[in-house]
Amino acid sequence: ALRELEANYETLQRDREHEVVSSLEERHTTEQMELRRRQLDEVNEAYAELAPADVRKKHEVESAAEQEAEMGELKAMLEQEKTERLIRIRAEKKQIQDELRRKADEEIARMEAEAAEEMRKAEEAAEKRLAERKAALLAKQQE
Repeated sequence: ALRELEANYETLQRDREHEVVSSLEERHTTEQMELRRRQLDEVNEAYAELAPADVRKKHEVESAAEQEAEMGELKAMLEQEKTERLIRIRAEKKQIQDELRRKADEEIARMEAEAAEEMRKAEEAAEKRLAERKAALLAKQQE
């Protein structure tokens, strides 16, 4: 029972850890995207201040498309990482549940074996007492 309680606690603890990690990773991902956007904005501002007007216009058009593509790639990469992380977490959870189930089955089998052994011993003791009573009755009848 104590082992089962410990196993359940470990499972709950792992689940909570995964939830916290997922939450933090999601926030981290959002912050990464925001940082990248700010960096690109700063580069564009610096370029706008230093470059001639015609070069700036051309750069703004190219930069907008480039930023959009980079953000799309970053978002896709982060989504892929999130999906892989969730798959890994689910696999770990299944493995833990399978292990708990296996341990519970082993414990039940052990308890059933103990109960069967106790029953066998009780039956042997009852048969022995019965045989002793029969012998005592036969001895009494022969007197």
